[in-house]
Amino acid sequence: MRVVLIHGYNSGPDQNFHPWLASQLKEKGIEVIAPKLPLEGEPEALACIEALVAAVGRLDEKTIILGHSLGGVLALRYLEAAEAASTPRAVILVGSPWQTKAEKIKNLFLSEFDYDVVAWKAKEFVIVHDKEDKLVPFDHAEKYQKMLNAELVATTGCEHFMDAEYPILLETILKKLEPLPPIEPGMTLDNRYADIP
Repeated sequence: MRVVLIHGYNSGPDQNFHPWLASQLKEKGIEVIAPKLPLEGEPEALACIEALVAAVGRLDEKTIILGHSLGGVLALRYLEAAEAASTPRAVILVGSPWQTKAEKIKNLFLSEFDYDVVAWKAKEFVIVHDKEDKLVPFDHAEKYQKMLNAELVATTGCEHFMDAEYPILLETILKKLEPLPPIEPGMTLDNRYADIP
């Protein structure tokens, strides 16, 4: 398995929780890809996507993507654009904005996501968002949850996840590294004929 860590705006793989999380995952024998992206100043979505494609290559079922803040928006743009050998195991958005009017980063939001398509580009989506986030309000997470049919992990006390360690992020990734239970056709449907001999 491999985990792709996508940093946020004006940040890098050597800042916030990224070094700690990468170290924890590597200790467990998990490959980590944490590229430095041109996600600063007035970033161009295409340049960021090209840098991700160069660092990560094709997506597959052994890949988990975690994007922090604007890195989560970039993760969704990457899903739209990247070639995939198969569907990534999970995409985790951490404190990611739904939309913004900030002039500097408008390029990442110029076109709307086609959520009917993006929602099928990963086996699972998880939204990790703090109820006390002052930079990105919690209702952004609720919008992502609805549009991506995602699991929502609501935290308190983490704000915008700018500190050095967040065990909840490691726990969330490790849960998604567990194999999915087998699904048989119709197994989630009620069997109305079970009582008939």
